[in-house]
Amino acid sequence: QKSAGSLLPSVPVVRRRRTVKKRPMFKITGPLANRKVLFRKIPEYPEWARAKGIEASVTLQFTVTPEGLVKNNILIARTSGYPSLDKLAVDSLVQWKFIALPEDQYRDEVGNITMRFSVR
Repeated sequence: QKSAGSLLPSVPVVRRRRTVKKRPMFKITGPLANRKVLFRKIPEYPEWARAKGIEASVTLQFTVTPEGLVKNNILIARTSGYPSLDKLAVDSLVQWKFIALPEDQYRDEVGNITMRFSVR
């Protein structure tokens, strides 16, 4: 069948659903990437951010003791642009617990974590 203004046959338009890859809430990189997490505290997505549709991520550099505790010297490597979201991420990360290292590997380990705040 031909449309009135064209010499080309009309073809039905098939709309594809866009598949959105769900990104993980957090990603750890560096020496800590493969160290097992025993406890993690996920920061609450604040209502004010949800109301405004804010989605952001913050990258933190952190140190874990041989016993598996996160030291309180967390650095913001890349801000979310929202100081209160950055603080939520830091406050939750300091509560995390990793598996202890074997006695022959007694050392602090440093890693980076990117935490994502997104409307779900």
